[in-house]
Amino acid sequence: MEHYYKTLEGWFDWENFYAEAAEMAPPGAIIVEVGCWAGKSLSYLLVELVNRERDVKVFGVDHFLGSVDEEWMQSDAARWPMEKKCREACSRSGYKKHRIIPTSSIQASRQFADRSIWLVFLDGSHDHQSVCEDLAAWIPKIVPGGRIA
Repeated sequence: MEHYYKTLEGWFDWENFYAEAAEMAPPGAIIVEVGCWAGKSLSYLLVELVNRERDVKVFGVDHFLGSVDEEWMQSDAARWPMEKKCREACSRSGYKKHRIIPTSSIQASRQFADRSIWLVFLDGSHDHQSVCEDLAAWIPKIVPGGRIA
């Protein structure tokens, strides 16, 4: 399948990292992306998984309200249906084993058992306090040998 992520809103320059994650994830692994906004990076990952015929569960987490430290994102979130954009973008991949969790990072982390996630990619709010809270919430969720980025 051709990648379409460049046609989507948002930011993404971790193609090599996501391609490597798609290749290295063990069958049945769980990958979580915190901060999926309009679905650009998440769509890239899903297409990589389709192209590699991988059996991995993927969760995109975002409250779709914008980052606390980015006023323009809050303004965009108030004007546009970001969750809908994300869902539509991800659906284009055809990858069936993905789910969007429309809630805060901390609330979403509570839906996963400790030591259950192979990779968590944190890209939610970028202020110091939020990053520290995300790390504290998600680190216990990583399986031995798993990754957090």
